Amino acid sequence: MANKSLLKTFILIVAVLFIFKTPAHAGIDTGTPTKYEVRLHTVKLYNGTDYVTVFDGTSSALDIASVNGSNQFVGNFLSGLTVPDGTYTEARIQPHTTFTINGTVDSGYYTDGNLTDAGNCACVNTAGGTPADCTLTVGSSFVPEKVYSFSTPVVVTNGVADHKIRVYFDVANSIQHEEDGPGSEAIHPLEPACTVSVE
Repeated sequence: MANKSLLKTFILIVAVLFIFKTPAHAGIDTGTPTKYEVRLHTVKLYNGTDYVTVFDGTSSALDIASVNGSNQFVGNFLSGLTVPDGTYTEARIQPHTTFTINGTVDSGYYTDGNLTDAGNCACVNTAGGTPADCTLTVGSSFVPEKVYSFSTPVVVTNGVADHKIRVYFDVANSIQHEEDGPGSEAIHPLEPACTVSVE
């Protein structure tokens, strides 16, 4: 059963790779979040003939900041998910448009729990302040369906995958501060680093 959980973890993690703006670049005001929650909308697996929908809805949240630098599974984010038996070579995934971040960037700006007029996570730079969770909803155009090929086919028999899937996160510098209009400051999530291996 452990391999089944790892397969589910892998599916969500791949979705994380394209839900956000762009990867962090040197020279911009970035920071490491203490919370970085993502959710799924749809998951389809390719069995060589068709895409099989294994999830359609809104998954529970997975906080990838809590597994930063490790391959630990965090919660059962798709409780009851059934993956039909078969050999799968790729996944077609669409993330949900809502996610939550919490953190401080290098310049001292931190999420204050509010949204800007433009709908982004507001931030302030007040000495002694405490960052607060900010839940952000982006437009559906920011979360298109993407296809990811597996380096090794994953065979599911009786609901159990035949390979272990190891996942490592690095959310360092995955939030960015920038002006969000005159007199308005915002923090945006950036793409986290993620390493996946099939064993």
